Amino acid sequence: MENEIEILNTKKFNVTAVGLTAIAEKITENDIMTGFEFFGKIKDKAMVYIGDLAVIAEQKGFIKNGQESKFYEKVAERTGLKKKSIREAKLVMKNINLSNRLDRCGIRHYQLVYQLPSGQQKEILHRCIKENWSTKKLKNEVFKLKP
Repeated sequence: MENEIEILNTKKFNVTAVGLTAIAEKITENDIMTGFEFFGKIKDKAMVYIGDLAVIAEQKGFIKNGQESKFYEKVAERTGLKKKSIREAKLVMKNINLSNRLDRCGIRHYQLVYQLPSGQQKEILHRCIKENWSTKKLKNEVFKLKP
């Protein structure tokens, strides 16, 4: 297709700005489920990146005191997200050091730990991944740490 931007090309699927197509002759159910898992993870990671972008926008002076709402309205228009979700993602990611982040963690993990001290964030996130906790289990463990 003309003007089609290729985003991801695997041996099984091709993802472009307009959609996903199968490019392999043989596609298994496992291939399909792996694709769903991949895109499910991207959705959670996307909010991490949106939070990071909002933090950078604030650092660079694009979010001005008294005009935060205008900035978030612009972002909401461009992303289709609610202003509240964008604000929360910024708050969370502003409080999670890069050194505490793990590739298997997404915004839901960080939302649960961002109020903890940095050392506790790192420790509990590592345990969460190592022991394969659900987010419910992580929430319960974080609750035990709060005074």
